[in-house]
Amino acid sequence: MADYVVETHLSTAGEEEVGRAAVRVLSPAQELTDTGVHVRHLCSVFLSEDETYFHFFEAPSIDAVRGILMRAGLEFERIGPVVTSEDGKKAR
Repeated sequence: MADYVVETHLSTAGEEEVGRAAVRVLSPAQELTDTGVHVRHLCSVFLSEDETYFHFFEAPSIDAVRGILMRAGLEFERIGPVVTSEDGKKAR
């Protein structure tokens, strides 16, 4: 299993929209896990000044994460693996 980060943008996001974006990925992640592909939503972070949202997942592949985003109807800028820091802790 690896950790991945997804970057999305919410240009007019209010507090309610930020919460809805996080909730939208939870159900598809659980659905995929129920089919035997273990995927876990770790957290979501919104940087309001940049209008940028980051979703963090634990998944077997980028394709599994992409499947969650497609099921959730979320457009994304990019997906990438989370890089591990020198002290061995995963950067989240």
